[in-house]
Amino acid sequence: MNVKVKAKLLAIRDLPGCLDVESSLILYSGRAGEISPRSESCIDQFAFRNFGISLDEASAYFSDGELETDYEMTDDEVVEYMLKINVDFRCVKGQPLRCTRSLARVVELAARGLTGRMPDLEEIALTKSEEKLRYESFQFLEKHREPN
Repeated sequence: MNVKVKAKLLAIRDLPGCLDVESSLILYSGRAGEISPRSESCIDQFAFRNFGISLDEASAYFSDGELETDYEMTDDEVVEYMLKINVDFRCVKGQPLRCTRSLARVVELAARGLTGRMPDLEEIALTKSEEKLRYESFQFLEKHREPN
């Protein structure tokens, strides 16, 4: 019997610090899409915290021509490739995240096992469930609070 088991998809948007990266890119990027030093620092911290790889390390591998992702790819092309290696770089609406091209090489290195590490999907799911439960309990308490 041939049974296909689909690997779990890592949603970048669910990783701790992703909202900070996206906000930084919205607030501090230039008009032509150039990334500010402040945003680059935020992206670097996010990459190291979640994947154990700095942007400089990822650039060194990229220059060796070992990776599929490159600077010539559009965000949509990067998203399409990343989905093939079980990484989702889309927001909840299905659009590419602003950090897609900045983090693509870091994530590819970790996903292919060349260096760094992939985040623990079970830990991410647990954290997400905890946050949802905390939010729902707050909503319940607010709804059933006695007026002063």
